[in-house]
Amino acid sequence: MKRPVFLLMSFRLFVFAALLCNACADKSTPASAALNPLVEAARKQVGVTVFYNPAYVKLDYPGGDVPEETGVCTDVVVRAYRGLKFDLQKEVHEDMRANFSKYPKRWGLKRPDKNIDHRRVPNLMTFFERKKAKLPISKKAADYKPGDVVAWDLTDRGLLHIGIVSDRKTSGGTPLILHNIGGGAQEEDRLFDFTIIGHYRFLPEEKKEKRTAKKTAPAPAGNGWVGRATCSSPAASRGSSRPTGCCSRRCGSRSSSGWRPGREWSS
Repeated sequence: MKRPVFLLMSFRLFVFAALLCNACADKSTPASAALNPLVEAARKQVGVTVFYNPAYVKLDYPGGDVPEETGVCTDVVVRAYRGLKFDLQKEVHEDMRANFSKYPKRWGLKRPDKNIDHRRVPNLMTFFERKKAKLPISKKAADYKPGDVVAWDLTDRGLLHIGIVSDRKTSGGTPLILHNIGGGAQEEDRLFDFTIIGHYRFLPEEKKEKRTAKKTAPAPAGNGWVGRATCSSPAASRGSSRPTGCCSRRCGSRSSSGWRPGREWSS
């Protein structure tokens, strides 16, 4: 009679341990949880942005963008952050105007260019690092949370790429990536396909303030309460010779035999 009771207790302990382990594995930091809208904003681009076009385009400012059906890898990130009411075009341009010497000089520019600065991977990497959003590069899938921004060197020769970590995972637990590597915005298992050179978790200040305000409990004052302060379309690319700098050239595309680098651009 004791054996069935023992087996039942063992089974309950096993289920409890499994649930506890699963909860620990999926636990996200408050910052990463606040970035869930960033993931949703990136995912909304899938099926909308269907081309990759690295042509230089004169944009409106602020809030300028190329047609939504096209773009480059950086445009996925820029458009996603606009879903958080944060304009990387404006923020990067203003930071470059004030701190131009802190940014890469790979393109021979002598002054900021609001049409393209935010569409270049090295500039976004520098901006996120200057905002103290840089995180360690890891080979552990669990270290990459939804909304994290990851940068890669596709060829280990300076062909750069950037994307956003999804909240969806493979059966093995590796997060998917929301990006545009040549065939439009996609959500794919590409996190460890290339050499990772940058890992960032950037939550705009205004979002941090709102999150802090929600967590701040009211404090008594007098007789009442007050709150405490706290891959491109051929037609689209004709007549243009300047690249955007996302990857500094065309990223390439996936074929039946695997990933195929695209035609290189001369900056």
